[in-house]
Amino acid sequence: MYAIGLDFGTLSGRAVLVDVGDGAEIAEAVFEYPHAVMDSQLPSGAKLPPDWALQHPQDYLDALAHTIPALFEQSAAKPEDVKGIAIDFTASSPMPTQSDGTPLCFLDEFKDEPHAYIKLWKHHAAQRQADQINAVASDRGETWLPRYGGKISSEWLFSKLLQILQERPDIYERTDRFIEAADWVIWQLTGVETRSACIAGYKAMVQDGGFPSKAYFKALDPAFEHVVDEKMTREFAELGAKAGQLTPQMAKRIGLPAGIAVAVANVDAHVTAPAVKATDPGAMVMIMGTSGCHIMSAAALKEVDEAPFGDPAAAPGPEDDYRVDDGAQDRAVNQLADEMRPFGHSAGGDGGGGAGKGELEEEVHQCFALAWSGARNAAEEKLDLTEDGTADAGLGIISAIGNPIADDKEYNGRDAGVHEVLGQ
Repeated sequence: MYAIGLDFGTLSGRAVLVDVGDGAEIAEAVFEYPHAVMDSQLPSGAKLPPDWALQHPQDYLDALAHTIPALFEQSAAKPEDVKGIAIDFTASSPMPTQSDGTPLCFLDEFKDEPHAYIKLWKHHAAQRQADQINAVASDRGETWLPRYGGKISSEWLFSKLLQILQERPDIYERTDRFIEAADWVIWQLTGVETRSACIAGYKAMVQDGGFPSKAYFKALDPAFEHVVDEKMTREFAELGAKAGQLTPQMAKRIGLPAGIAVAVANVDAHVTAPAVKATDPGAMVMIMGTSGCHIMSAAALKEVDEAPFGDPAAAPGPEDDYRVDDGAQDRAVNQLADEMRPFGHSAGGDGGGGAGKGELEEEVHQCFALAWSGARNAAEEKLDLTEDGTADAGLGIISAIGNPIADDKEYNGRDAGVHEVLGQ
């Protein structure tokens, strides 16, 4: 019996076939998005302004159609033995669609309109709208804002939707649904629109079971007052739940039996913590890919300061040592350096021939130190962790690039996790 997991990243979609009996990875496949990240022009050649980052939803459908059949070409497994599918996705990467889920960019009249495409997670052209969201929330004393450290990002859902309203109100009017790409793919697989509670909470300002009030949205823009009821939904699907079943149409397209279970979508970084068993309070995992993300669980809900890492002027200097477990981290750093060197990588990203023996290790050490020092301070000051708990969090960082080493056993540096970190 098998399950299929799909990771929709920034530049490619990856699929893995897993034996649910023992967790063995049977086969894997990768599909590079033909449109990649559209940050300079649309497929037609129409130019994009600075700070835009778009994607084409057709790439996600093509990733499904290419990677899943490839899994069975590489293995003796049979499609009829697959019992379920789950996906993770970049976020927030929302798109405007019609009521049936058809992306506006699929319509001829909108093919040359940037606002009709997916605004990828790293789309930063909505910074003015993010500033407005933050200022209005602060002025009104909105209680949900401190949950996000006092600031909403230009990368998040409502910044991007408010940008459409203010810059192209006609496209806003034609938008029946504004939905995360993760939830949209689940919609295509099942024929059922669902909204992941995880993505809604982290990227769409949902706290304590609901969105901000209509009065708040009206304060942003009178036309935004009913945005949730007009463009979204107030119902959320829990992680680990079944979103629906694979439709006959999609089953034929991707070569799987109709009716198999499809799970609620998750955020790409969030799937990493349970995978490396960094789930205890205070255990942190640092995910390194196209972007970096720190994930840490806590036993109780805590609000964070606007600058959780403290006063930048008081940041320790490079001569200080922040390594919680020198032996464990040394092994991880040395392995990363060894893996990077043949490819000409330098931790400093110089793109040249890479650093020499010893120099590259020190650069990687510094990267770890910078990330860890801020994360450690946040853990100690904001989550009230004990010294032991903080040390465990440090080991959680190392587990992101190989086997968990909570007991400081010999690190198996050639674990596949290292290769994923390096994007190989």
